[in-house]
Amino acid sequence: MYIVVTDCGYFWNHNNPILKKYKESVIVVCLNGQKVTDEYRCFVSPYKIDKRQIHIGQVPQGPQSEKYKALESVADKLVFSFGYHEDILFLTDDNSESLYPFLVAGYKNNYNKKHLCAISPLIYDCSTYKDFYNHIMNDFPFLSSLFYVDIEEFFDEDKRFNNMKKVNERMTSYFEIIFPRILNGIHKLKEKSYFDFSSMEYVPLTEGYDGIDISEKHKTIDKVDFDITPGFFTLGLTLLPDYPFDSPYDIERTEQLTARIDGKKICNILREQRIRLAQANNIPFDSEECPSIGPCAGTCRKCDSEATYLREELEKIPPEKRVYPHFDVLEEMGNDR
Repeated sequence: MYIVVTDCGYFWNHNNPILKKYKESVIVVCLNGQKVTDEYRCFVSPYKIDKRQIHIGQVPQGPQSEKYKALESVADKLVFSFGYHEDILFLTDDNSESLYPFLVAGYKNNYNKKHLCAISPLIYDCSTYKDFYNHIMNDFPFLSSLFYVDIEEFFDEDKRFNNMKKVNERMTSYFEIIFPRILNGIHKLKEKSYFDFSSMEYVPLTEGYDGIDISEKHKTIDKVDFDITPGFFTLGLTLLPDYPFDSPYDIERTEQLTARIDGKKICNILREQRIRLAQANNIPFDSEECPSIGPCAGTCRKCDSEATYLREELEKIPPEKRVYPHFDVLEEMGNDR
């Protein structure tokens, strides 16, 4: 496994003390164009600061950023540097630039399983950045697992918690405990998953509610056992053809569930709509709220089974007597996508 950070992250960077335990597996992507440490392996982006350039207003983010474009120009070399390690864990945080290696390498890299550890924008960040972050964080079909910390929930007891030094201190204390569990969870994954905070484990997207077991929530993991042996790179790999595919396997890969940071919100909205639909048509319906806390896919086997039940019950009612309550998922979510 490789652990990827940048020199620009506010929390996850080459100075983070937690990473010292995993020196052999850390890669620092230097977005500022120069090597920043001899302690870890570095990948230096060709970005050059133009001192004559004066930015008026907010500096462009994401694909419009000069740092992003510089890293994208060497995307193949970045992917090659990962070798053939089966798992690559990208550690990102409030700084959008910390996401660049993940975004640049994500779609190009078909050789590794990509895992993301993400932290939401801070409470006092501007709305433009929050919109940008939420947009990109809900569309990762190539992602194998997602660990996501919502800052507003993390600091729920202290909404005025806006001192960056104190934020880092609290986050460090938290990740010193949880990070070994993240690494061990990734090492054991067999399918696409998200980290559920009620069970403190990775849960397969397809299982969702049925895969959550909170009986060992407080179980601790001290030993970290994951592969950091030298990898190798294979050539001659072919690109997937354009959709639609003839292969059932390719179709399954294209249409598979993706973890979303707003997945739990979607899950609750759809569940409430199923309840309204049942009540409007006098259909006996008992739906237990999913205990999952974390970035799920927004639907799972339990959700599908409830929808199937309601569809079968509706078919027993004459079409002219069926009642369909008004429903618009974007309206229900407050058009915040």
